[in-house]
Amino acid sequence: MKKGLSILLILALLLTLPFTFASAEEDDTNKIALLSALEIMVGDPDGNFRPDDPVSRAEFAKIAVAAAPYGDAVAHGAPVSPFSDVPYTHWAAPYVLLAVNNGVVKGYTDATFRPDGTVLYEEAVTMLLHLLGYQDADFGLAWPYGQMATAKNIGLTDGVSATAGQPLNRREAMHLVYQLLKTPAKNGNSDYIETLGYSVLEDTVLIATAAEEVSVGAGKVLTSQGTYRMGDSYDPAMTGRRGDLVLKNRTEVKTFLPDTQQTETYTVYQTLSNEVMVLKNGTLQKLDVGNSLTVYHQGKGSTLSSFLNTLSAGDTLTVYKDKSGTPDYAALTTDTLVGPITVTSSDWLSKTGLSNPVILKNGKSVIADDVIRNDIIYYSASLNRVFAYRKQVTGIFEKTLPNRDHPTSVVVSGVTYTIEGVAALEALSSGGSVDVGASVTLLLGKSGGVADVTLPQGNVSGYLVETGTKSYETDAVAGTYSGHYATVVLPDGASYTYITDKDYDNMLNRVVNVSFDNEGVARLSALRSTVTVSGKFNAAKNRIGIHNLSPEIGILDVSTDQNKTACWTAVYPSRLDGVTLDESDVIYAALNDRGQITSLILKDVTGDAYDYVFVTKATETANDTFISGTYTYLQGGVSRTLTTNNKIFGIKGRTGARMTASGMGAAQLNALSCEDGEVTAINAASLVAGGVEYLISDRAEVYVRMADYSYQLVPIDSVSVDSGDFIVYHDGTPKTGGRVRIIVIE
Repeated sequence: MKKGLSILLILALLLTLPFTFASAEEDDTNKIALLSALEIMVGDPDGNFRPDDPVSRAEFAKIAVAAAPYGDAVAHGAPVSPFSDVPYTHWAAPYVLLAVNNGVVKGYTDATFRPDGTVLYEEAVTMLLHLLGYQDADFGLAWPYGQMATAKNIGLTDGVSATAGQPLNRREAMHLVYQLLKTPAKNGNSDYIETLGYSVLEDTVLIATAAEEVSVGAGKVLTSQGTYRMGDSYDPAMTGRRGDLVLKNRTEVKTFLPDTQQTETYTVYQTLSNEVMVLKNGTLQKLDVGNSLTVYHQGKGSTLSSFLNTLSAGDTLTVYKDKSGTPDYAALTTDTLVGPITVTSSDWLSKTGLSNPVILKNGKSVIADDVIRNDIIYYSASLNRVFAYRKQVTGIFEKTLPNRDHPTSVVVSGVTYTIEGVAALEALSSGGSVDVGASVTLLLGKSGGVADVTLPQGNVSGYLVETGTKSYETDAVAGTYSGHYATVVLPDGASYTYITDKDYDNMLNRVVNVSFDNEGVARLSALRSTVTVSGKFNAAKNRIGIHNLSPEIGILDVSTDQNKTACWTAVYPSRLDGVTLDESDVIYAALNDRGQITSLILKDVTGDAYDYVFVTKATETANDTFISGTYTYLQGGVSRTLTTNNKIFGIKGRTGARMTASGMGAAQLNALSCEDGEVTAINAASLVAGGVEYLISDRAEVYVRMADYSYQLVPIDSVSVDSGDFIVYHDGTPKTGGRVRIIVIE
């Protein structure tokens, strides 16, 4: 066993340690703890060890018997007096008798034992030598020098400061008996403690019990050296610690002696690349322990780097450090983030038990009133934070996978979503509250999984982009179900598909209000703005013209082609900063009860819904009998070809163009404006060409024409005004919402 053991041992053994010894040195504390756990030395009824008190011969005889393999054979109440001064009524009589019968101790030549006399060092050593199997013949005739020499040679007296002729106190007796447990018996190779049915596993980490990992099994503890039964004295609070594990019969934990360790507990906030950001005492900081640190989680140990992709906000890392403060290993506790929970009422915060927490909704700081019905929340007591999400998908419930009895994912309007929450599992499984073919709203959690499911409720407003009919397989009995559907894009850019009561093709590409009956079937009606909006966008003041914008405003920019096919994109107020809108630019606007704009649907203001390409070659044929076009273009650095019949675009090669997808997979190409004046300034956000400043789209593509007339796509931050001759293709100035879409350098 190790000599350096934990000063915190008393805390670890509250259930087995019947005394306190606050003044002892660290090594003393561990020795006392072990001897107490083995019931060899215990304190007085008041829990005091009294280390400076002398030890009588009777007391040490009891200690020796308790340290013997036959210690449980004491015959209490036997009417036998082993010595004239130890009558059978003496408390120590049964211990002295057993010790004498087993050759551990002898009386004096006058047939007395002198039980109340203080035991001398050499007397105590001789008793313990007898326990180790040594006989008087092993020592010679020179008492007590032969005994003392033997004890020194076998290590029995290592670290014991007493000398021959010195009366022992309880501290010295404790040191001596502790050494006994570490000393091999005569002609033996194992420590004496093993003859008592115990063994010691040094440097053992208590990894997990069933409370941390179900697979460990009830009543067992998984350690770095195997799995063992806990035993009655196992303290669950020690799980995670490193130290010496004392086993009974090599299968059951008798006690655990933790090392001296410093611990630091950190709450994970987020992971960034190869770094972990944590909260410690309310301060956000980088976890500085090294990614090679061993981490134990769910019964397994691996490096911290292997856990980086699985760490989530609210997880806790307890880092165990050695005496010098160097990180030794860590224990990871996950699932400390409570949730997902569906918000059902305005008093949701009180149900978390948190006081004035930081509330983040979709990554933005909000107040409690901003978290509303059907939001999904998670909360962490250690972070004192609430993470709220409003990510909803409304569509047609097509099927669950792998089946409805044990679903793990759900298919809604052709898209598969993983089931995350118990509420969602109950709703979507056999006998759940929703049927295949119904319109459903999936409430998504923090990782995009389905936390809950509801039927579409209330009213929503958006832009109708698709209508039609679909067939759904319900079950073997009901067969196939056919129904009308409509796809509506809301101002936040999300598209929802609903089962409708009829065909609404006559409302295609219009703003509609969607209401639902009790079964979630949608009814559509045309919708007009309740307010006229125009003026200049000011993102800093969150205003447009005379109107303030809601913090949660949704802005949709839409466009349609000649085939009535719509394209759209959600935009942020910052994208429109400085843009002046006319009334004709606004298809729809809505206000909340505070007079703030909550929804805004625009008519092709930003152009961000389109794709932009660089046409390298165009061949068009048009006569009385035949019209066709072939267009080769670059998109994302890849060359593609578009061929049309009965249609040409009047566009030439080597030009930037806007591409619009169409209903049958064809496309519309429109040439962009070109500025080939000298570029005098350029960065990733803007450039100055011909004396005019243009903002650059975050999706702009930059091509360099090579010597062989091929084009190479390059990052925008790799070019400068000296890179060559610039040709800049754009769809307008910043004032009109335009951006640079294509840059060609020759």
